[in-house]
Amino acid sequence: MQTSEQIRADHANINNAPGDRAAVIVKTAYSARKFNLGVQFWTNEMITAGQNENTDGTTSKFIELL
Repeated sequence: MQTSEQIRADHANINNAPGDRAAVIVKTAYSARKFNLGVQFWTNEMITAGQNENTDGTTSKFIELL
């Protein structure tokens, strides 16, 4: 699994999405012991809430801005 520093380095060329979304690092749990760190584009409201449900039914939790 990658660390947030590795995610940041791998995605250094990503700019914020058009409109009101920002690139953020999130943690998505797939089971009690399996999770993934990744990048998603979130609104300020999503960041304030601290988590968001994905279309596949998993929940992503905000870690930090990219």
